[in-house]
Amino acid sequence: MPLRRRALVPCLLALPCLLALLAPPAAAQSAASSSEDRFYDVFDTGQKIGYSRVQWRASQWEGRETVHDTTLVVNRGVRDMAGITDAFDTKTLLEIERGPAGKLYLQSRRVTEGQRRSSETLRWTGSGYQLVTRVGADPAHTLEIPLEEPVYLDAEAFLCARVKEGKLRLGQRLTYPGLDVRAQGAAEVVLEVLDEEEVAG
Repeated sequence: MPLRRRALVPCLLALPCLLALLAPPAAAQSAASSSEDRFYDVFDTGQKIGYSRVQWRASQWEGRETVHDTTLVVNRGVRDMAGITDAFDTKTLLEIERGPAGKLYLQSRRVTEGQRRSSETLRWTGSGYQLVTRVGADPAHTLEIPLEEPVYLDAEAFLCARVKEGKLRLGQRLTYPGLDVRAQGAAEVVLEVLDEEEVAG
């Protein structure tokens, strides 16, 4: 299927890749050489409302060497209606299997909001992606997206190796295929290097 220039329906961010770039040299080697674990607080209007835990480790998926990303996000909110307060707890579990160069093979999202549960699973089949969506007790909805090759997870996954190898240059333009679920195909994503910054590990 040909690539389309369309608005990209964003996939999950490859935050572990970015973290590896910011880590000290010993931890910034290939993500497949070790496992990493990070915690972050989540704030809203200055108040802590939850946390996220990000893990990545070496893995294998159907005979391929991969990096397994796991992100858990836990939030708690309170709604006040006419003096009656209700607490809302939301837990989101994201799991990704991606190739060392950023190709996406499996992406799973499970959300629990109180007693309501929903899930999405995107899987590479060899001839495209299969997206299975479930909401509560409703029947599962399956969508087939035919493609000749797997797409990249996102810009961070695509750029990770290039940044580590020092191959990016100011003014450089790069393109990669990302997934466009609405169009049921791939969309060309264009990136341009606009500036550079040195950060401490």
